[in-house]
Amino acid sequence: MRDRQGSLETLRQQFAQLPGVAPLVGGFISHQIDEVLSGVRSAIAIKVFGPELPNLRAIAQQVEAAIRDVPGIADLQVEPQVPIRQLQIRFDRAAAARYGLRVGDLAETIETALNGRVVSQVLEQQQVFDLLVWLTPKDRSNLATIGNLLVDTPDGKKIPLSQVSTIEYGTGPNTINRENVSRLIVVSANAQRRDLGSVIRDIRARIKEQVSLPQGYYIQYGGQFEAEEQASQTLLIAIAIALIAIAILMYFAVKSIPSTLMILINLP
Repeated sequence: MRDRQGSLETLRQQFAQLPGVAPLVGGFISHQIDEVLSGVRSAIAIKVFGPELPNLRAIAQQVEAAIRDVPGIADLQVEPQVPIRQLQIRFDRAAAARYGLRVGDLAETIETALNGRVVSQVLEQQQVFDLLVWLTPKDRSNLATIGNLLVDTPDGKKIPLSQVSTIEYGTGPNTINRENVSRLIVVSANAQRRDLGSVIRDIRARIKEQVSLPQGYYIQYGGQFEAEEQASQTLLIAIAIALIAIAILMYFAVKSIPSTLMILINLP
């Protein structure tokens, strides 16, 4: 490819014309390396950590707005976390306790009804098949049917699930990502026509100036530049160890500190 950067820019411009598309242009191998290094398929990963998803989303949008016009930045996007329609079941712990039920018992009943549970196996024509128990597809989305599910109490009685829980449709995030047990959202980007190190320095400066983090929220940076920094540190340590080893060996060879220093000075 004669003009790789020009071709990448053309691809980005063409994809940007498609509504709802967030392009991330790069090579297959580089994407795999980026994903191993930072968990995302981009050279720059700005990870926002915190407890509440709405706040994470708001901070990520602030980060995106702050660094959007940094020279050399490309493929900037916030990790897509969109609200979707969900069936939400909230347990009434006080009501459950009155019947002697634990939340785990209720969750087990719901899991069996909605996700299914293997209760036995059936032998048919020399083949073994799992016997799965769960609600029919239309009933798994019917609030009345789910509310009427019977739950066994410790005293042998049966009560409907609706007596110890609230069942309704609501909205929730399509995905929740975690790293080291903490929730996070990622702002990813690539660098073009500039070295990665200078782009990262500008990004850090912009975020420090324009993004305020509430208590309990923090930002970490990952990606290719992090691996480059670690490799540079490792190389410096290796060079220092090699020079020390050479100096020791040289001293034992010439048996003179001035001669050893003179030889080491002339090494470059």
